[in-house]
Amino acid sequence: MKASIVSNPDVLDEGFVPDTLLFRDAQMKELAACIHSSGRKTQDCLCHGSPGTGKTSLVRYVLSEASNYAMTKTFYINCWERKTLNAVLDELVMQAGLVVPESGSTQKTDRLRHKLGDQSFVIALDEVDKLESKELNDILYILKGLGAGLICVSNSRRFLICLDPRVTSRIGLSEIHFRNYTDEEIVAILRNRVEYYSALNPQCCGPQLLTRIAELSEGDARVAIQTLGKAADIAESAGRKQIEESDLLYSFADVRQLKQKYQLETLSPHHKAIVKLLQTHKEISSSQFYGLYRRKAGSSGIKAKSARSFNNYLKDLLDLKLIDCERSNVRGNVRIFTAHG
Repeated sequence: MKASIVSNPDVLDEGFVPDTLLFRDAQMKELAACIHSSGRKTQDCLCHGSPGTGKTSLVRYVLSEASNYAMTKTFYINCWERKTLNAVLDELVMQAGLVVPESGSTQKTDRLRHKLGDQSFVIALDEVDKLESKELNDILYILKGLGAGLICVSNSRRFLICLDPRVTSRIGLSEIHFRNYTDEEIVAILRNRVEYYSALNPQCCGPQLLTRIAELSEGDARVAIQTLGKAADIAESAGRKQIEESDLLYSFADVRQLKQKYQLETLSPHHKAIVKLLQTHKEISSSQFYGLYRRKAGSSGIKAKSARSFNNYLKDLLDLKLIDCERSNVRGNVRIFTAHG
């Protein structure tokens, strides 16, 4: 008889939003205060932190609560999927229940303004840094012109340097930082999914296995949850009643590869060129890196950016844990870069 390990697979799905978000009470209070400001206008805010720190789950949870109990109209936009002004407006029109045959942005904003009137509403821009850079300022400026409260979600704060004065004068972003989870917190989150939400048969994974997942995930709850789910599927398909460490290591490698592929797809050709260099050279010193990047950019048909922009690309990749960096043993401020993992 085939073993039954997986009881409720939806609980381990990336889109699942739990009723209670563990270890994010402070961020929840800050975000709720921004949205429901005791009669004042919604405070624009920026939720930022490394991938897998609960930003999207918390934003969607608070939006749902605001819509249900505060009578606030809420919109959620995934900016990796909707990168241009027209795409963002199309999504808002659809979520507002409007039919707008005109293709121009002016017609869409006019219809949205008429539909929403003076009511309070909030627009969450998840992965806001993935908006087309040439349209970023126009999108934020126009959405504020509609009277929206904005919740921007991003892995880092660096997109802020791209904002021009006409936008920064309209929005005042209150920042909410999401720190990485500790190993103990990751274990508690996994146990909550297994036991409280009955995702798996609790006998299939002991505390040592959950601890091992936490160590591998490096504070990323999304990676930890997906690793556990894939490992459970592997064990169940093999007809076993328990997850073994070999299942875990195989599933983690698969999850990490998929995560890196997804992240690279969202990044610029310059980020991709840098990662490709490290995959080819294994390790590169900081003294050599910029020169190698300029040559790689030229051979890839892209125009090399300045040293300052190059350093910002490195910071992005370090934040996403796609590359690693450590100080060299030689004299001076020399660092060695490698591909992560």
